[in-house]
Amino acid sequence: MLNNKRQFKLHYFITLILTLTLLVGCSSTGITLNESDKITNTNTYNLLSNKTTSDAEIKAQEKQNGDEQLSEKDLPAIKENVIYESTTSEISVHFIDVGQADSIFIDYGDVDILIDGGNNDDGELVVNYLKSLGTDDLELMVATHPHEDHIGGLDTVIYNFDVEKIIKPALSENTKTNRDFEEAISSKNIPVTNPDQGEVIEFGDLKLIILSDKTKRYTETNNYSIVLKMVYGDTAFLFTGDAEAEAEHDILESGLDIKADVLKVGHHGSATSTTANFLRKVSPDYAVISVGNDNRYGHPDPIIINRLNLHDVATMQTNEMGTIIFTSNGTDLSFTAAKATGDRTDAVSDETYASAVGQSDSDIIPEIVISNLDKKTEFVEITNKSLKNIDLTGWYIVSVAGNQIFYFPDRYMLEAGKSIRIASAGADGDIIWTTANIWNNSKSDPAELYNESGFLVDRWND
Repeated sequence: MLNNKRQFKLHYFITLILTLTLLVGCSSTGITLNESDKITNTNTYNLLSNKTTSDAEIKAQEKQNGDEQLSEKDLPAIKENVIYESTTSEISVHFIDVGQADSIFIDYGDVDILIDGGNNDDGELVVNYLKSLGTDDLELMVATHPHEDHIGGLDTVIYNFDVEKIIKPALSENTKTNRDFEEAISSKNIPVTNPDQGEVIEFGDLKLIILSDKTKRYTETNNYSIVLKMVYGDTAFLFTGDAEAEAEHDILESGLDIKADVLKVGHHGSATSTTANFLRKVSPDYAVISVGNDNRYGHPDPIIINRLNLHDVATMQTNEMGTIIFTSNGTDLSFTAAKATGDRTDAVSDETYASAVGQSDSDIIPEIVISNLDKKTEFVEITNKSLKNIDLTGWYIVSVAGNQIFYFPDRYMLEAGKSIRIASAGADGDIIWTTANIWNNSKSDPAELYNESGFLVDRWND
């Protein structure tokens, strides 16, 4: 027995030496992931590289690689590229009723995005609204520009939720509201970036496209607003912050696709935003105006309401309908809205929208109208239906299909009750537009008439 014990001890000692040798060899060798072993992720949001990965996520990633032996410390590259797979096939966009301010929440399963947070006093309202939806963190926060009615409540949101990333303009303002916002960001060490025009941020099938150009310089802070288009399947939303005419012009000049089904009307419906050319390119079915009752700015401006009406856009206001929620499955859009009584559970469906909102009191009957359009003969007729002569300096006509524009001559006076013909392609007329063909005869080509302020006065649908 003694001899057997010695043999056992010797065998144990040899085994221990061999084991230690193998362990030392493994620690000096390390593990390298080949290109074929790496998790490729074409739908990863590139601003979320520091998101903490749970043990369960790491195990799932290891299993996907076919290597159960990899530990968390062996996978820094995978840990820094989080794969977002939504737990839902629908996305909902909440235009939160924060009065004379903006706050928009995008709910896409495990991906939560907040665009602006209302005024300083709206912080708790926004926090409570997000919590009521079961929100536990935000993958992205967008601060469109540093005005109180957009970033005022964001510091409160930051203190109540983990925020993975923030995008905002580089522009800053020396106000208490902005300082509170910056202090909240610093206190939680949240990464901040100022995205480039054309940059695409992806969360699975959800895409955010940056339309604003951070290289431009403006005199108005509103024009620095981050403007972004959200695309989900065949549906699209356009969020404009308070961007005004100058920024809208620069976006149009970029040539980026701004077509969207739903437009968040810029600057609460101010006449300084939502220019006719911009609206025509967006060509939305719905428009949402975030605005407060009896505000001192007169928002929304009747010019904008009329412009939206003339473009056949179904327009909704948070002061009339409360929080407005759009839902998309990638193909179809639907919405519900709480009535202005403040009862957010009393929903109004899109089928009853017309009766819920009613006809706008600000509809404008134009005095100058398009009275005829003959595309074959190539002329458009304009009539002054008023009892006074009207100066058409700065007015213009647009051929919508070709986006061709005719400007009336300076100091051109259209007499009361009179009509004029603007001709092209050799046709007879009071004013010759051009000798070239203007109007498209093979497809729809409406005519639009704008005044000197860029206000759409009339439209002739062929």
